[in-house]
Amino acid sequence: MTQNTRILYCNCTYAQVVPKDVKAAVLKRLSGSNVAFEAVADLCEMSARHDPALKRLSEDGALK
Repeated sequence: MTQNTRILYCNCTYAQVVPKDVKAAVLKRLSGSNVAFEAVADLCEMSARHDPALKRLSEDGALK
């Protein structure tokens, strides 16, 4: 991963696809790491509501 790369973390708040303990563990590890990341509540919900933040996220070439 390059130095400018950031990870996009989706909490899947409304879909509840991933178990809560797994999501909490991933977020805790990301928070304790030196990796840059951006967390969102639910990408699917953002898409359904045409959230303007999606444009910004999609234009960030360093976001994985």
